[in-house]
Parts: sequence; C-alpha cells; structure tokens
Amino acid sequence: MIVVNTQHSFNTEQFICGLFGADPAVAELIDEAATVDIPRIGRVCGSRGLEQTVRSWRAVYPYELIGAEVRNVITTETGLVSEFRLLLREGDREFILPVAVVASSDSEEQFVRLYHSERLIHGERRGRRAVWPAEDGQYPTAFDEYHPAIRNYMAAIASGAAENVTARLAEGAALDNGVRPVADADELLAVFTAMVRTGGARLVRRNEFDNGTTVALEYTSLPRPGVAAGAPRTPPGGGIGIYDYDGSHLIRAVRMYDDFDPEMLIAAGRNTDN
Repeated sequence: MIVVNTQHSFNTEQFICGLFGADPAVAELIDEAATVDIPRIGRVCGSRGLEQTVRSWRAVYPYELIGAEVRNVITTETGLVSEFRLLLREGDREFILPVAVVASSDSEEQFVRLYHSERLIHGERRGRRAVWPAEDGQYPTAFDEYHPAIRNYMAAIASGAAENVTARLAEGAALDNGVRPVADADELLAVFTAMVRTGGARLVRRNEFDNGTTVALEYTSLPRPGVAAGAPRTPPGGGIGIYDYDGSHLIRAVRMYDDFDPEMLIAAGRNTDN
C-alpha cells in the first residue's frame, strides 16, 4: 500500500526502475485500490492492471533502462514528489529522460502519476491524455490562488514583459528541462521573451506540494488566447513544474517536466521580428 506522509513508505526509485525495466514485480508496490497515470499509456487501475501493463511495456516504451539518478525528493503531509534522470537506450542511441513521479492518497484511494517530455524522445511536442481534463470554456487559475512563492512568477509570465519575469528570479536562478539548464541572464531573458510573446502559460492549478523550500505544481494547460483551435504550448494535463524558492519568495530554480525546449525558446526570444 502507498502511504504518503512525512514517514512515507512508497519507494519511488524502486517503482520507476521497475516500470522502465519492464519488471512485472513492480505491481507488488501498489495495491488494488491504486490508480497509476502513465504518459503514453493512460490510467491503470490496481496492481493487476499494472502487472498487465508492464508485461507489454516494451511495445509502448521500447527503451532499455541503463541507469537512474535521483535528482530530488519532496515529502509533504499530502504527497511525495520524486525527480529522476533516466538513461535510456534505443538501438545505438542513448538519451536522458527526466521523469517526475507524484504519489498521493486520500482516505479511500492511492494515486501515482508520472510526467515526462515527449520532445526529448522524439524532437517534437506530442500531447498526452489529460490527467484532469479541462472543461469547455474553463478559465486559467487566478494568480492569487497559487502558492505565495510562485503566484507573482505566474503573473509576471502573463504580464507580457519578460523583465517582469526575470525580476522574480533569485540571483543565479536556472530554468531546467532536465537536460539543458538555462542560467545565463541573456538566455533567460530570451526564453521569457518568447514565452510572454505567445501569451505565457495558461494553467489550471490541480495540486501543489510544498516542503518549505520547494513547491511542485501539477497543472492542466489550456490553449493560448486566440488559438483556441490550436494545440496548447504545453501538453494538456501533462505538466508539472517544480520551483525552488528563497525566503523572499524569489525563484531559485524551475524544473519542467513537459515539452519545454530551451534552444527553441532562446532562438525565438532573440528573433526581434516575431
């Protein structure tokens, strides 16, 4: 059974290695009341469902697990968030796939949710099913409903001015997709210039997990204004952002587990014709 509190017993490292190692024994880590959300697969119910899923894992994730590094663990009263860097192999190609695992529970059910980028695998954005589908006409979450450490950062992204965003960053802050961190001041300005030009991030807040120095935000993303028929900039329902902050609520680091592409945003932000 998943027990999520300050003395949690759920081993996320064993779980993620079991999944990507295609080991059916990973199903023994959850009980029949658990729900597991996996980006390429969708919702899996209970240990029996997970065992069946893992037995056909290679048909969906045709990668050999070479190694796994734990980057960070956030433990709170309401949930556990673990960050990993997986080294995977596909034929002659080896690549790093950052993965975030969220484990939470209520009085009746346990939940495990995985987040990772498809862009790092395929070189392009590919949406995933929504963990929490957005309703028709749903509005983004109001900024004052976010955790105090990130509400001003979110508002700054929607302000249309990249300088407002960088003003919310602590000295030496980095924006990281798990493979290519952006910490240079000029590159950060270019990234946020590109983001604010496209309307920023329109998000529906789903869950927040805060341990006093880091807050993890699970969200559903919405289409940008004026692009209602187009795909959102981030995969619908497929995102989690993890924010380290200081005592003044300035952001020290942002780690994104969606299709955030630093090189593309830096190039777009430096293109003054857009």
